[in-house]
Amino acid sequence: MSDSNRRPSVLMTTEGTYPFEGGGVTTWADVVIRGLPDMDVHLLAVTGSTALRLHKELPEHVTSVIAVPLFGSAEPTEFTRHDEPFATTVLRRARTSAAVVESRFVPLVERLLDALQRPEEAGWDEARLIRDLNRYFVRYDHRASFRSEGTWRAFRDTMLAQTAGEDVSPSLGDLVQALRWLYSFLLPVTVEVPRTDLAHATLAGFAGLAGGIAKVEHGTPLIVTDHGIYLRERYIAMSGATESFFLKRFLLRLVHLVSRVCYVAADQVSPVCRHNARWEERMGVSRDRIRTIYNGIDTDLFVPPKSTPAGRRPTVVTAARVFPLKDIETLIRACAVTRRRVPDVHFVVYGATWVDEPYTARCEALVDELGVRDHFTFAGYHDEPSKLYHEGDVFALSSISEGFPFSVIEAMACGRPVVATDVGGVKEAVEGVGIVVPPRGFEPLGEGLADLLLDRERYDACARLGRERAVRDFGLDRMLEAHRLTYRHWAGLTADPLPPALEAPVPQGLPSAAQAPDLVRGLAEAGVIGEGSARLRRPSSGRTPEPAAPA
Repeated sequence: MSDSNRRPSVLMTTEGTYPFEGGGVTTWADVVIRGLPDMDVHLLAVTGSTALRLHKELPEHVTSVIAVPLFGSAEPTEFTRHDEPFATTVLRRARTSAAVVESRFVPLVERLLDALQRPEEAGWDEARLIRDLNRYFVRYDHRASFRSEGTWRAFRDTMLAQTAGEDVSPSLGDLVQALRWLYSFLLPVTVEVPRTDLAHATLAGFAGLAGGIAKVEHGTPLIVTDHGIYLRERYIAMSGATESFFLKRFLLRLVHLVSRVCYVAADQVSPVCRHNARWEERMGVSRDRIRTIYNGIDTDLFVPPKSTPAGRRPTVVTAARVFPLKDIETLIRACAVTRRRVPDVHFVVYGATWVDEPYTARCEALVDELGVRDHFTFAGYHDEPSKLYHEGDVFALSSISEGFPFSVIEAMACGRPVVATDVGGVKEAVEGVGIVVPPRGFEPLGEGLADLLLDRERYDACARLGRERAVRDFGLDRMLEAHRLTYRHWAGLTADPLPPALEAPVPQGLPSAAQAPDLVRGLAEAGVIGEGSARLRRPSSGRTPEPAAPA
């Protein structure tokens, strides 16, 4: 009989977010962890660099933190095994001989490269492969293994053999870069994964592999929360990249395989909106494992203002870091559209401008080009999020990719009507109480904002209905209780039912190649992915996509 009073232990894995970076996922993780103090949390945080600074102070029940910088560290164990005696590190490197690499590591690399040929078929075999790589790296040195001549030779020969007869012919520089990527992106696999009651991956990405390892090695239950869809967002990110087609395909195949492994190993996949389920199902997640848990906010903190400052210009407020996925350029163009009908309108964007400085510079140039310098302001960080929305009359979101954005439901709770692009779960929050427009649609975005600013009756109705929906459907207690039940269920501490599984039909149509980013369209034309699917290669064998259980 389970001890219902025992504190569950949770391994939470993050990537580019909590606790070292800001953003919506960081907000979500901080709220969940602080809201569930009756558990012990072990964090594994994958970061982009070694410049580590806590964005959020950690509560006392976060008992350990392992940081895994993917880039910038000459000696990765300085971070991934920071509490390990130096002598142990030296011994690990000493035992990593050329013979060991040839006999133990090279076969694992060759298996991985073979699996990358058909990432859409990844299943328990590939999950066990990741576990085998982890076992190897716990005993042997990651850096020495990748720097070995035997590893380079095997990687080069395998890649050249796989691309023989294709139009995709990698250069020497391509091969070197691809191996460097493999070195960096497999760093999360080198960590000695703590043993916990359950694991919770905040995305189906490289950080989530630790949960997959725990699942295969110890049978640890794994939960995956999809805020956005990791593979889809990599498609978007790579569409504007300057790397060769070979490198783009290599990285996307690696991401596809990693996502599949996370989904295969997951006992429960909990998207933050039902929209994400269509991607999850296409990635092989059975419907009975999908249990949506919407983001929640404190609707006693996010409340409408008591009054509006006299004489304030009609103001559109946005809360977003300035980088391409937020598509601030479309918001700037929308400003020019709104201004045609509301001449004194003022757009204010609160959020970091340093995340992608070249993109910020591009946005600033567009402000000048369109002549809206007196109507568009980058206001930087706002230290009182609950008051941020009071600075405007309406809220705008122009993103081309989202999960279920906190900013939208926070604005609704503050009685601010929302005009937002139809991405992620936005429509699930806004439809019927605000205005939803197509992504990159600056004309309908600008017109929708003008409509609300000029039609007081419609404005008041959206403000009231939005607040009511936020309170009813997206409260903090509701979200925390769903996560509490989920954790205690998979830790074996309660027989209470889980949040309901996905039952209603889910739209199956993914964007066609014509609607997708340039890279996806290019891959479709090259036959690497199927039209309108998330696959990176058509199935080429009769392998079962997802075996029933791990060994």
